[in-house]
Amino acid sequence: MSIEVLSTEETEDVLAANVVGRIGCHAGGRTYVVPIIYAYESGSVYVASVEGRKIRMMRENPEVCFEVDERGETGGWRSAIADGTYVELDAEGSELALDLLAKRFGRERGTRPPAAEGSETVCFRIDLREPSGRAVRR
Repeated sequence: MSIEVLSTEETEDVLAANVVGRIGCHAGGRTYVVPIIYAYESGSVYVASVEGRKIRMMRENPEVCFEVDERGETGGWRSAIADGTYVELDAEGSELALDLLAKRFGRERGTRPPAAEGSETVCFRIDLREPSGRAVRR
């Protein structure tokens, strides 16, 4: 078994083919890694989330790390990782994010994800820098 480096195209495929990734953020001396559901488009990850710990931390320090992985049917795996910058979206950007997410998940355009009671939905993107990928093929 050996770990191989994915090409740029293969790394893009991992980012585009998956829907659950992880954001690593760091603020106030604490590190937090959290799964998110996302849509990938043109080098950015788009997310609709409720306001909470990850949003507060990314507002404080917008430099984050994004990771996504998948397991193959034969026991192999592929993953992609990139540093990125958190960008909170305005109303127009939020509509784009929600449309991308609706399209990705086969929902009707304009359908909003459920928000936790008393929480605001925050749409953001992470602009990725130099994504790289690794794989084990079996």
